[in-house]
Amino acid sequence: FQQVVSPVQQTSDVVVGDANANDGDANANDVLQALTNAFNAPYVDDGLLSLFKEHIAMCFSYPNDYYRYTTIVQSSGYGKSRLVKEYAKQAYTIQICLRPLGWRGFPPRWDIIAHYLEPEYATKDRFVTLFAVCVDALCVYLENSKKLNNASYEGFNLFYHDHIEAAFKNETVLANMELRRAPQQLLICFDEPAVWLQSGDIKPFLKFRYATEELDLANALCVLTDTTAKIANFTPSTPRDPSTRVITEKMHLMPPFYFLWSSDLPAVQRIRDLWPDLPPRKQKLFKLFCLGRPLWRSWLELAEGKPSKLVRFAQTKLACSYRNSSNSSHFHLALLSCRYSLYLVPQSQSCDTLLAGHMATCLWLSSARESVLVSYVSEPVLAEAAADLLSRNELRPALNSLASALMNGVVEPGYRGELVARILLLPLVRVNNQYYSEKITVRMYFVALLGQNNFDTYIASFPPPLLDGFVTATHFVPITYEISSPDQLKGLYRRRAAAICKRNQKGDDLLIPIKLEVNNYSVHSVIKVQCKNWQSEVHFKRVTSLGMEHLSAATTEQSWRKTFAKWPKDSSIPFYVNLYLQLGADNAVIYDPYTEIAKLTDLFAKEEESLREKASVLNAQEQNPGWLVRKQTQLEARRKQLKALPLTADENQFSLMLVGLSPIVYPWAFPVMDELKRLLTAWPDALALTNSEASTSCYSYFAKENCLKHVQSALKKSLEVPRPPSASMSGSGDTSSSSSVPSQPAHTTPSPVDTAVEPPAKRQRHKS
Repeated sequence: FQQVVSPVQQTSDVVVGDANANDGDANANDVLQALTNAFNAPYVDDGLLSLFKEHIAMCFSYPNDYYRYTTIVQSSGYGKSRLVKEYAKQAYTIQICLRPLGWRGFPPRWDIIAHYLEPEYATKDRFVTLFAVCVDALCVYLENSKKLNNASYEGFNLFYHDHIEAAFKNETVLANMELRRAPQQLLICFDEPAVWLQSGDIKPFLKFRYATEELDLANALCVLTDTTAKIANFTPSTPRDPSTRVITEKMHLMPPFYFLWSSDLPAVQRIRDLWPDLPPRKQKLFKLFCLGRPLWRSWLELAEGKPSKLVRFAQTKLACSYRNSSNSSHFHLALLSCRYSLYLVPQSQSCDTLLAGHMATCLWLSSARESVLVSYVSEPVLAEAAADLLSRNELRPALNSLASALMNGVVEPGYRGELVARILLLPLVRVNNQYYSEKITVRMYFVALLGQNNFDTYIASFPPPLLDGFVTATHFVPITYEISSPDQLKGLYRRRAAAICKRNQKGDDLLIPIKLEVNNYSVHSVIKVQCKNWQSEVHFKRVTSLGMEHLSAATTEQSWRKTFAKWPKDSSIPFYVNLYLQLGADNAVIYDPYTEIAKLTDLFAKEEESLREKASVLNAQEQNPGWLVRKQTQLEARRKQLKALPLTADENQFSLMLVGLSPIVYPWAFPVMDELKRLLTAWPDALALTNSEASTSCYSYFAKENCLKHVQSALKKSLEVPRPPSASMSGSGDTSSSSSVPSQPAHTTPSPVDTAVEPPAKRQRHKS
């Protein structure tokens, strides 16, 4: 087993080291030069620029009861600043970068303005003065160009920097500057404005917001580009807004712009230009790692022909070590989301944090800024970086952070069996000291998943064309459609992605694409997975038969043809694998389901024969007891159920049932088996709602019944209403009957908790 699959080994070519933004083999000058070259590279427009122009035109058309600024919202590396630069070629735009001193990036920090707008100095008058200088730059440029008849947007881009620098260096000019109306529309863009909030004080932002009211008459508009967690502070929702003027003056916020889908830019030619003699293996890795946001392609020059350096840079961005601690719970959620596609609750503050510092992608932002939907889309380099970090003693604390997030409502649990199954099906075992993103054979995959002993016992008999196929999955992605063609499987296979089927899809929960070589012909097939979290409270054979009933929904050749409607009719169906995971069982066993069906068939036949003999004896005695009738009815129902199951497998189908969550079944997960079991049974701590001491504990795992009991008790205490005084205390002379039954107003309704737990007599008094 160790010769085929070895644990993670710290090799110089594969393991990429700790992530730190200030680390790296390239010096600061090389980093700045690479970023400059990437920022000035030819722009690939996929329709985003025209959409942004429409958004800006719409913002200019808003009435004067809107603050005159909008925001560009998206994660790092999607090209927010580059989009503004391209827009500046078609409209008059001034771009101001406020990046903190010492941070590396492009465009560079504009020192004189960044210092002028430091949080401790920022006032409304200073912002208005800056706006006046920017408008004055446009007016002067147009006046000078009118004489020469050579006005152009690019000419203004070369002019405004020196003009604004000169104005800020002359205190007399700055003091006498007044805001006037621009002859044409002017866009003023602030890049990295989150520095205004570094001290935790929102006042600098409020001064900026009030200053933008003056831009309505100046024919100008501001744009803020930063990540959503910072932008949310710039545009808070109304209930959280500390500014009363927003409410009293009924000012509104312009909608944000977050549709940045610039991803999967072509990088093959650029890789060949940088390293003509690069081995094909590394060329494929670079081509794979460049999929996703444009940031990865822009970092190629610093990779020096080593994919590990690009992975190390991705780890730096994931850890966000220059902003937050790398061992935070958000960092762990980011690692797990890159691999297993967690669903983050949109209303949680963690979404903003993950988007701001841990490379999550913004999919939707509500107009009220109360909800932000983020996700980790398919980016192979992030999946590789996350797998490498998780393999180095980060998986256990990450699973603990996930359990805490489930209990606190940060992560939507969904079907917990599927969540645990996704973790199990991507074993953190490095094969032959290669990258996780490199392909391995199906044989190696099952050895890594189930161990060598289980492989030899249950899987080694699979046909060689299937075992010699290849698996590449490093992360899961959700899909909203049913797989209908081999090309869809091919696309998933090339991205190193496995699919999470749409909710309630019959027959399948997860799909892992594989590639087979049959008769010198490549064909894409699949490992189909169905997950259950049943507990084996009933007879084990009964659970098995029920499981096979559900599993058989997509195992026949007819179902395969229906799923792959576009599969060539003249080609044979490829080999494929069905996995059935029953994670809630107390016992642990692996077996072939069709062998179990044969055993069940023989067992039922013997029971039927025995029952028939007993019935014949009792009939001869003219007896027909009730237990015999019930037994015959049960046996008939079980016979019908078994008859509906496929008694034999298709010749190209190979199935396996994995029962129980145990190291016996999944030996690779032995160090984190307790954490995985807790994920299946983690419930919110009801006592933490009322007991402050309970809220200080990290985790409390309650059975469902105990949890409901505590919730019911807490609700009863919170909803308990003092009884009104009796009639005798209110001055009434008749106390014989009314003193025992408290009077209630006619409109009073009983508490739902009291109705559920009090005896019937008391419920009747409530009704009266």
